[in-house]
Amino acid sequence: LPNTLMACDCTKAEHLRVPAIFFKIGDDDYMISRENWFERVGNQCTIKFMHSPHEEQWILGLNFFHSYYTVFDYENMRIGITPSIN
Repeated sequence: LPNTLMACDCTKAEHLRVPAIFFKIGDDDYMISRENWFERVGNQCTIKFMHSPHEEQWILGLNFFHSYYTVFDYENMRIGITPSIN
């Protein structure tokens, strides 16, 4: 499978100007800090959201789970989400 991470050249100053991402699931607002979704190594910045090359959706993976604790209630088909203390 191809690597679906997106990368670009960026300076430290450009990296620091990138904001946190805010989005909504249902009626609840969530935030993923820049550190959890946009990484700088050397002169390269990488967007750390994964996606399938054949799908329009992005995957809320580890970068979401670093910020939020989730409980999956399969019996009642529910998901509980709360801010992580880590």
